[in-house]
Amino acid sequence: MDNNTAKQVQYNLRNLGVLLPHLFKKLISNTILNCSCIAFNETQAMTLLALTKHNPSTMGELHHHSRLTKGALTQIIDSFEEKGIIERTRTKQDRRTVKVTLTDKGQDLGKRIENEMTNQLGILLNKIDDKKRNEFITSLVTAATILEEIENIND
Repeated sequence: MDNNTAKQVQYNLRNLGVLLPHLFKKLISNTILNCSCIAFNETQAMTLLALTKHNPSTMGELHHHSRLTKGALTQIIDSFEEKGIIERTRTKQDRRTVKVTLTDKGQDLGKRIENEMTNQLGILLNKIDDKKRNEFITSLVTAATILEEIENIND
């Protein structure tokens, strides 16, 4: 790849690195506002979504998926445990490792958040014309596939 192409890719990746988290945050905010069943802040909702996708997870894995500091994550997991959303267990292989598992209540809440986020995304995407929406969806799927491949490449 030539230098100009690499610069263009880098520029667009930087823009996506800003725009996609903003879009995700907007979806989370709208989800919380429009779903009375959710008594969470944005960070708690995003943590529950990460755990819904990666259930069960160790605290280390959840730290990686949520991108939260270990201290913030521990506070959220503590509150989830108090509310009966998750259970913590120590693994038999390494007693220092804590496995976090969603309870039935946690799974139900995660599904509700995912469903409401899907509704909110549909509302946002329906505000753009069909052609652009289809191009966006196709491009997003392609980009996600390629980014996963790149992430899995051993240096």
